[in-house]
Amino acid sequence: MKTTISSILLTVLIATPLTTIALEESAVRDYFTGWDTGDITKIMGYFSADIVYEDVPKAEIAKGPAEVKAFVEKFFTDFAGARLAVSSVTIGETGAAAEWIISGGSGEDAWSVRGASVMEHAEGKISRVTDYWDK
Repeated sequence: MKTTISSILLTVLIATPLTTIALEESAVRDYFTGWDTGDITKIMGYFSADIVYEDVPKAEIAKGPAEVKAFVEKFFTDFAGARLAVSSVTIGETGAAAEWIISGGSGEDAWSVRGASVMEHAEGKISRVTDYWDK
């Protein structure tokens, strides 16, 4: 009897698909709201413990929460007051992409840059971000 119950439980566990937590479009947009408002805590809250962040044009790669947080902090220092607007978000089973425009300055000093972020995600957390942008 004990063997039968164990066999049934094992069969149920094997046959039951694992539920994964998807990354929703609203979460991706909220993540970028953190970039727009300078909310480092919000940004970091979306990353997994094994986060890798790559800025392709600058040839910079940050690995792990400490390095990524330093990257984010440097961004906010270098581009203080910049605004970020997301123009589109696409979500896949394990990936996501967003197009955005970042802008700053005023008058003759005004600038804007179009870019895109390609993300990998699992269990509702972003595990990799690769940014592409150009002036």
